[in-house]
Amino acid sequence: MRVSEVRKKYPEFFAAIEAEVFFDVKDALKGTAIVPKIFRRIAYNAAAVATLELHKVLVACRKKPGR
Repeated sequence: MRVSEVRKKYPEFFAAIEAEVFFDVKDALKGTAIVPKIFRRIAYNAAAVATLELHKVLVACRKKPGR
């Protein structure tokens, strides 16, 4: 599944992860010469990976027999 598809399917989860990672990275790298564009890219990629993993887990739980 593509990131754009899971982003539409789980918008609240994606946004929450993206915001938290953005602020954590921003705080961790405070005082460096890294531009906010990089923070946003890191946050987006982290949210994409987390959302894809969430989707895989939910699909696997649905397919598990006996549930």
